[in-house]
Amino acid sequence: MNSSLSHPPPNPPPPSTLTPQDALAMLMAGNARYASNQRVNEDFSATRSARTQSQQPFAAVLSCADSRISPELAFDQGPGNIFVLRLAGNFLNVDGLERHPS
Repeated sequence: MNSSLSHPPPNPPPPSTLTPQDALAMLMAGNARYASNQRVNEDFSATRSARTQSQQPFAAVLSCADSRISPELAFDQGPGNIFVLRLAGNFLNVDGLERHPS
């Protein structure tokens, strides 16, 4: 997996071909881009039409319900690339877990 800061993949590969290690590498590379202010996912309207047909998130992120930062920004991912579950206190129960798309 190419973790270069300047040439990230525009969209993640289909989930069936992505290993957990690749997904983690994509999140880490995106966070490095965010931390160095070199984000590449800034035009969220570009894939809006495709997102109405389906979504293919490559990772699920459990996040605190905090308005200061969104996981999509922190990991430099476009809409639909990650499934975000935001809860107060980062507490996950069966109800929250069952909402994750399979």
